Amino acid sequence: MKKIFTKLVFSLVLLIPACVFAQVPASQKIIVVEPGDGTLETAINTDVDANGIRVNPNRVYQLKAGGAYRMLSAIVFGSATGPDSTATLFIEGQLGGTLPIIYSDPANGANAFRNEVYGSLSLKNIFFQVTALNGTCNELFRQFKTNPRLYVENVIAEGEKNNDLFNFGDCKGHLRAYFKNSYFRDNTQFSNPWNFAVFSPGNQVLIDTLWVENCTVANAGLTFFGKTDPVKFCFFDHNTIINVPKYVFFFDQYLEGYFTNNAFVNCEW
Repeated sequence: MKKIFTKLVFSLVLLIPACVFAQVPASQKIIVVEPGDGTLETAINTDVDANGIRVNPNRVYQLKAGGAYRMLSAIVFGSATGPDSTATLFIEGQLGGTLPIIYSDPANGANAFRNEVYGSLSLKNIFFQVTALNGTCNELFRQFKTNPRLYVENVIAEGEKNNDLFNFGDCKGHLRAYFKNSYFRDNTQFSNPWNFAVFSPGNQVLIDTLWVENCTVANAGLTFFGKTDPVKFCFFDHNTIINVPKYVFFFDQYLEGYFTNNAFVNCEW
């Protein structure tokens, strides 16, 4: 009887709603987030202790293959007033089906929100529809804090019309950014093609590593923008860039850089 009761309690724990994810023990490495309205941001934002500190600073929030995640408000991982965070936000779609899709529907018809990460960020196996259902856009993610890392793999993001996909705000220290096997499309206003980059590090951010491999960018403004940002190591290999009316790369300071096996169609370098 005791074993049956234990199994029943365990089953109930697996079914707890997103609003109480903060009670998941720190030893649990993965939280599987159910598709639905507000489940993603609630799972992430509430996974903190009474002092607002991440219960597990490197927890993986896993999305179900083929699931649809309708965000009603922004992800806020960490805080501007808290201590510098070494935490990493991991959002990963399960394999074995179509990519889970994330789209936003701001509450009460408000303008689109941006997701804020005070730490590092890792995204894998996800489809982002960036334009909100009401037609507005904002940055997909903005990162803050010191020595941040961005890792993007097998991600599709489309429809960014009014801002950058990944922006690094007021980051300090050395930034590392990796883009692999991803597809970014329709991320521009062609009436103002100077704006709305896939990746924009901010002003005078030191870039330790910028790695872009096997990615496709179609219809974009300043694709990788960092005019005032020196790059220590850049690797840009096996990428396809299509319809970029302004510069594909707007960096001009490299200590070491490799540009190999790329295709550029209707672009300005």
